[in-house]
Amino acid sequence: MRSAVWGKSLLQRTLWISASQGVDVAYSLSPRANYYSELLAFIAPDKFEETLNNQQLMADLRKYSMEGASEVADKAAAEIEALLRRQPATVEVINVESDPSYREKDIDLLWNRKLDDGSIKTISIEVKGDRWYKTGNYFFETCSNEGKGTPGCFMYTEADYVYYYFVNAKELHVLPMPATRDWFKNHIADFSEKKTSTPVGNGKSYVTVGRLVPRCLVAAEVAGVKVLKLKNS
Repeated sequence: MRSAVWGKSLLQRTLWISASQGVDVAYSLSPRANYYSELLAFIAPDKFEETLNNQQLMADLRKYSMEGASEVADKAAAEIEALLRRQPATVEVINVESDPSYREKDIDLLWNRKLDDGSIKTISIEVKGDRWYKTGNYFFETCSNEGKGTPGCFMYTEADYVYYYFVNAKELHVLPMPATRDWFKNHIADFSEKKTSTPVGNGKSYVTVGRLVPRCLVAAEVAGVKVLKLKNS
């Protein structure tokens, strides 16, 4: 499949792959990734502009988004950690989110698992939680704080895998690194850039920058990508 669409435009590749896999193309190409736009359209689709100009409501939405983002991250880490602990080959799962040495490498979990030959292999994992499953996209963070110019976690993580988890759909996408990042860098100009604002209190916020990348395209063009549907616990 990869050779059949290689060299074509992003639109052509996504249309071809989406059609072959039965994916809704409208979602795969959706440019609507801004958190507030999604939330406002859901809450008040008939009063979008009016709501945007309502300062009190927007302040409430920013507070909701900050709390919601934290909840998504916590839920994703907890559910992935629980999943790994249930695997028969698991020896130990270590959460290193609070360890400064691993935080610098953007690694959240260390998974020690037994191989068929009896040896123990340690796999490092970065967990990414996302609630916007129906857009059909990943959001690959390229700059975590635009004002400070700090790179996004996707661009510097030293993890063996990014476990990109859609918390509401309970769908886990296992992205091998650095292969996924290398592919992304080679095609970054093809993808729409989006910015999101995260409040930090006292009326201040910081801007995160990333790219919307169709999931079906990554699965088709990066070797080793796996998608797992988690059962309700």
